[in-house]
Amino acid sequence: MSDAAAYIKKDKRITDNQVDTLAGYLYWLSILGSFIAGGISDRIGRHSTIMWTGGFFSIGTLLMGLAYNNALITVGRIVNQVSIGSALAIAPVYIAEISPDSSRGSLTSLPEVAINFGTLFGYLCNYFISKLKSRRHFLVGLGAISPFLVTIGVFTMPESPRWLVMQGRSGDANDILERTYNSQHEASRRLAEIEEAVGNMQRTGRGVWRELWLHRSPFVWHMIICVLGINIIQQALGIDIILLYSNRIFEKAGVTSSNEKLFWTIIVHIVKATFFLIATGYLDKVGRKKLLLGSISATTVMLAALGICLNIISDANNIIGDANKSHEEHNWAVAYCIPLLLLYVASVSSGVGPIASVYSAEIFPLRLRAQGYAVGIIANQVTGLALSTIFLKDYHATTAVFSFMVCGFFAFAFVYFIMPETEGRALEDIWKLFVEYFVRRSTAGERERQRDIGAVEAAAMELQRNVEAMEAGTRSTAGDIELQRNTEAAEAAARVDTEASP
Repeated sequence: MSDAAAYIKKDKRITDNQVDTLAGYLYWLSILGSFIAGGISDRIGRHSTIMWTGGFFSIGTLLMGLAYNNALITVGRIVNQVSIGSALAIAPVYIAEISPDSSRGSLTSLPEVAINFGTLFGYLCNYFISKLKSRRHFLVGLGAISPFLVTIGVFTMPESPRWLVMQGRSGDANDILERTYNSQHEASRRLAEIEEAVGNMQRTGRGVWRELWLHRSPFVWHMIICVLGINIIQQALGIDIILLYSNRIFEKAGVTSSNEKLFWTIIVHIVKATFFLIATGYLDKVGRKKLLLGSISATTVMLAALGICLNIISDANNIIGDANKSHEEHNWAVAYCIPLLLLYVASVSSGVGPIASVYSAEIFPLRLRAQGYAVGIIANQVTGLALSTIFLKDYHATTAVFSFMVCGFFAFAFVYFIMPETEGRALEDIWKLFVEYFVRRSTAGERERQRDIGAVEAAAMELQRNVEAMEAGTRSTAGDIELQRNTEAAEAAARVDTEASP
């Protein structure tokens, strides 16, 4: 969008605020697609939903490419963006449900890897054919090829075995599991676990949205918190906002030519796609939580360093008033801006980027998975929209970068204390992690409560002893006073007797 925004602004002669509004509309359309995708996939299947999504995406792209007026272009864009939102909500769920446990993390992150390489390919196309007069029609035509191929390829893909079990088609599910796992015994064991999970969930008798929001158990609420948290974190670290307006950071670093900006944008996306791909190889070896903590830590450090450099350049511009002279005065800060931006992108892409979708797709029970994952995607996109509204109406790069850095500290604490590790666990067993977490917290809370009760009882007993001691002391003092009085009375009587005797 950063490259497209520049051409849209130039061709349509619109302002920055209008570009921001256009980006906001795109977010809302994606949110709509994500919202409806979960329920649709529960009814017609993950496989069919992906196939229809690819078909609609192809139609939308062709409408934009062949349109002769802005109205048809707008309709095509609406169809496209709703399809994108649907695909984002369903593809990771489908892959998580069909993958073996040992490689589920790597495989589930592949849609994110494909998105990043697709984005990179789009920028490369922009770079090499930017001189063509029919540039828009040519690029849109290229864009229609990939969803069409995906739609054709989906015909060869099997349906999710877990969805098939939900529909009572255990035989078909077993055939797919035998192709997925190494042995028939393992496939049969996994089928039995899925059937047990489906049997348990069907006895609840509640709708999915009711179970997610109205009648949720404590551990389902914990799952929702984790999904909302990791998706908000991904946006709160600023990756989409910074990339969307990366051209402005390049300008701070002294890059003024449009071709140079596009070149560095391509470099940024090469780094992003490469580290996404590298991260997929470690998700099932290192674990989700460790990669997240390392990624968030590195991202926070890079944001701090980038913010310092941008702040120095901004202050120099304000004092000197000449950007060229300020760049000469602070060459080191200018020189570090782009490398720090690349390191920041690498840090996010090596953990937070791919893990958000993986974690969200695997922690919910089967009955809640599709729509629970959609909740995470919606939270991700709403957060992105909110951040674009907050930071970009009066955009200041330094303020945005330091704000994202502060979010990094809260993100680290959230992952460390709230999110359990899911690596290596079967999909049907992951919910037990959240039950165990709740039981541990409840047990710990009960122990703490018992300790507090014991402390209160001990304090009460000590107070009682003090009161008794005071009472005993008071009685003793009263006895001494009475004895003293009696003694004095006896002495007085003796004196009287003595004086009275002859």
